[in-house]
Amino acid sequence: MLKCRHGKRPSVCISLMLNLMIFSLTSAFSATGAISRSANSRTCLHSNTSSEDSIIQLPQWQAQLAETTDPEKKASLESKIDQAKMSAEFGVRAAQSQFYEAFSNQDYDLMQAIWSNGQDIQCNHPGMPRITGREDILKSWKALFEGPQMDMEPTDSVVDICGGTAICRCVEQIDTSSRLEALNIYKREEGEWKMTFHMASPVLLGQADLE
Repeated sequence: MLKCRHGKRPSVCISLMLNLMIFSLTSAFSATGAISRSANSRTCLHSNTSSEDSIIQLPQWQAQLAETTDPEKKASLESKIDQAKMSAEFGVRAAQSQFYEAFSNQDYDLMQAIWSNGQDIQCNHPGMPRITGREDILKSWKALFEGPQMDMEPTDSVVDICGGTAICRCVEQIDTSSRLEALNIYKREEGEWKMTFHMASPVLLGQADLE
């Protein structure tokens, strides 16, 4: 039977990990008051529409490519689209890497830099109610970082990009037997990819994983 590095069964490891995370968060917030609820009016985060951001212009260029019959213009658009797509995916994967680096190293400053400055953002820690707003989200990470350090490695990453929005799906590997399914959303802000949504939930191990 597969066991984790602590000598426990996988399901026990996941339970212990979640309990530690929940305890760290609830302990910190009980001292300062409950997490504030979302305001009735929420600030909507708009993507950067600067004409200098080639990634934001991707949908426009793709529409132009579909309509044009000019071979020279078509070749120019194809080149710009390919370069923008490459730049976009590289940037998103870099942001994703920084997020998990901040988590594993309990780097609060880096975590602050990763999250969007908008208020219409959301974070769902495993087993906890959703948290909205930059202030409360960062407060939750600060509380979490006061607990035991956990190395987390994203695997099986899939990135979908549409203009100034990127959706990243991955499996968060805690150790050889503890995994979380995660969904991260990033948006363009002043030419950079910033996290606007994070959600993680435990993966139920099948019988094959336990043998």
